[in-house]
Amino acid sequence: LASKETKFDALREFMPTADTKDWYQVTAGQRVQVMKKDAEKGGVLQFGTEVVAAADEFVRIPMCGFVESLNVSASAAILLYLLSSRLRASGVPWRIPETERDEILLRWMRSTVRDSERILRRGGF
Repeated sequence: LASKETKFDALREFMPTADTKDWYQVTAGQRVQVMKKDAEKGGVLQFGTEVVAAADEFVRIPMCGFVESLNVSASAAILLYLLSSRLRASGVPWRIPETERDEILLRWMRSTVRDSERILRRGGF
């Protein structure tokens, strides 16, 4: 487990003026819900220690106020925003080349849009 100082350093990434004397940590538990493959049932809802014990990594999102947990969509949005912000700032060439991007978009369109071929013909493609 991370030390209090390490956790506070992570908090300061989001709130640089945070002061340790103004904050305290409350442990809200580790509630976990995951769908797991099952040969007979197709899938079963899996809770608790098996999931936590099998994890490769853990991510903690600092929360303020009376919030004790976030739903999965809010958590994913926060993590994707943070990841994309850091990736853009890193200088790593992360963008898909334009020709490859167009090919991916075309494959997606053909597989998901009804009458995509007619639309493409009408557009001159």
